Amino acid sequence: MRLGTYVVGHDRERPAAVLAALRRVWGDSLPAQTLVGVASSALPEMPFEVDAVAVRPVPPAHGPAAGAAPDVPAGPR
Repeated sequence: MRLGTYVVGHDRERPAAVLAALRRVWGDSLPAQTLVGVASSALPEMPFEVDAVAVRPVPPAHGPAAGAAPDVPAGPR
């Protein structure tokens, strides 16, 4: 799991608020995180945006030897 948090109007107090929210969800097992201050967001009512990336392992009995998900298309030919 990896998080990217984009905060409008970033100041010294914002990281503590973000960390408190993360600890409520994940406890002491925090995911990797990058916090970036930005000038504005796409919508004025959005004070922050979170980008999350997670990987769900494919059980060996159900996926190809390379570990790719079996339902992923092969791509353009």
